[in-house]
Amino acid sequence: IVYGFFYSFFIVSFFIVSKSYRDSLFLNSFGKEALSILYIVTPLIIGLSVWFITFILDKIDLFKKGIIIHVIIFIISILSLTNINSTTILFYYVFVDFQIAMIAFLFWRSLSSTFSTRQAKRLYGIITSGGFLSAILLGSSLSVLTQYISQKDFLILFNFLILFCPFFIKQLITKSFSDKTKIENKKKSDESVLKLIQNKYVLNIISIIFLFTIISVFIDYYFKLSSYNRFSNNPDQLTNYFTQFYSIASLLSFLVQIFVSSYIFKRFGIAYTLLILPMLLLLFLPFSVIISSYLVIFLLKGNEQIFKSTLHDTSMQILWMPLPSYIKDPIKPLVNILFKNIFSSFGGLLIIITIYFELQFINIIPLLLCLLLLLIFIMINSKTYYINELVRAIDDRSLSFENKNSINFSNNIEMLDIVNKKIINDKKDRYFILKLLDKNIIEKCKTTLMQVFYESDIKTQKEILKYFYDDEESIKSDYLINQVKANNELSSDCLNI
Repeated sequence: IVYGFFYSFFIVSFFIVSKSYRDSLFLNSFGKEALSILYIVTPLIIGLSVWFITFILDKIDLFKKGIIIHVIIFIISILSLTNINSTTILFYYVFVDFQIAMIAFLFWRSLSSTFSTRQAKRLYGIITSGGFLSAILLGSSLSVLTQYISQKDFLILFNFLILFCPFFIKQLITKSFSDKTKIENKKKSDESVLKLIQNKYVLNIISIIFLFTIISVFIDYYFKLSSYNRFSNNPDQLTNYFTQFYSIASLLSFLVQIFVSSYIFKRFGIAYTLLILPMLLLLFLPFSVIISSYLVIFLLKGNEQIFKSTLHDTSMQILWMPLPSYIKDPIKPLVNILFKNIFSSFGGLLIIITIYFELQFINIIPLLLCLLLLLIFIMINSKTYYINELVRAIDDRSLSFENKNSINFSNNIEMLDIVNKKIINDKKDRYFILKLLDKNIIEKCKTTLMQVFYESDIKTQKEILKYFYDDEESIKSDYLINQVKANNELSSDCLNI
C-alpha cells in the first residue's frame, strides 16, 4: 500500500507539471490554428502508438516493461526539453500525452497485478489519495518553488524522479496478495467485431462516448484558449495557473469520489448519476450570453475535470459490466482506445471549421446545447437498455464482478431492485442467483433473503445461512433449534448462527 501511495504521488505530480508546462509552452509559441490541428493529430497518434507499444511489449515481464518504457520516454523527454525550438515544441505537445498514457497504463497494470478485486475495492482509495495529496502540495507551492528554479528545470527534475517508477512496480508485484491461480474459460463469439458492435446496447454506449468526447474537446480547447488570452503576457503565470487549476480540480474530484459518489449511485442509480455532468454543463452554458465567456468556460472545464473521472467514467464502466465477456472483451478496448481517439480527432476537425468561419465561443453555444440535449436524451434511454441487459446477464449467469468498479455497481439502485425482484420471483433459480452475486450485493439484500428463506429449498437455505453466521436476530431461534434437533442437512449450518 505504501509503495502504491508514493507511486501515485509521483506520477500525478508529474502529470500536472508536464501538462501545465506543455500547454503554456505551446500556447506562447503558436496560435489557435496550430492548437486546433493538434486536436486532430494527437488523438490518432496516441491511440495507435499506445496500442502498438503495448502489443509489442505484451509478452515481456511487467518490471522489465516498466524499465524499458520509462527509460525511453525519459531520454526522449530530456532531449526535447533541452533542445527547445518550434519543431520540438510541436513534438513535445504530442509526446506528453503519450508519456502520460504509458505511465498511467503501467501504474494501473501494476495495481491490477498486485491486488484482487476485493482488495482493490478497499485499497484503491488509499493508494490514489497519494496522487491527490501531491496535487494539493503542488498547486499551493509551485509559484513559490519557481522563484528559485525555472519551470523547465523543475519539469526536468520530475523526469528524473519518474525513473523511480520501475522500483515501485517491482515492489508492488513482489508483494502481490492477488490470487492469480483462477483460470477462466471464457466463451468466444464466432461473430465478427462489426457484427458485435451492431448490438443495440453497445451502439448506445458508443453514442454516449461520441457525443461526450466532442463536447469535451470543445470545452478543453476553449479553456486553453481563454486561459492564454488572460495570461498571454506572462508565460510563467500561465503555467502556474494551469497547475493550480488541475491541482484544485484533482482535490475536489478526490473528495467527490470518497464522500459523495457511492451515495449518489446508491440513491439515484446509474441512469441519473450519468446525467449529472451533462446537466451541469447544460446549466452553465447559457450564461455565456450574460456574463464573461472566460468565467463560463472556467466553470464548464471545472465541472468536467471534477465529475468526469468520478461519476461519468465510473458510470460508463458500469454500463459495460452486464455485457457477456465475448462481446465486452473485444469491443470495450476497441471503443475506449481507438474509437474514442477517432471521436476526439473529429472534434478537432469541427474546431478547425469554426476557426475557418471565424466563430467565437458564444457562436458555438447553440451547437453545444444541441449536442448536450441529444446526449441527455440518449442517456435517459440508456436506463431501459441497461436494465434489460442486466436481467439477461443474471438469467444466463454471465454477470461478472471481476472489475475494480464493481463496488459502485453493487451500490447501484437499479441493480439492487432487479436482484431483489429476481430473488423473490424466480424460486427455481434462486440458488444460482445467490451463487452469481458477490457479498456486497448479498449484504444489501438481507431483508429480501429473510422473506424467501423459509420457502426456499435446502440448498438455497444453506447458501443464505452463510451470510447470517454473525446475525442472531434475523432467523427465529426456534427454527434453528428445531433444525439442529432434526439432525438434517441444515443442522451444522444452524449451529453456526
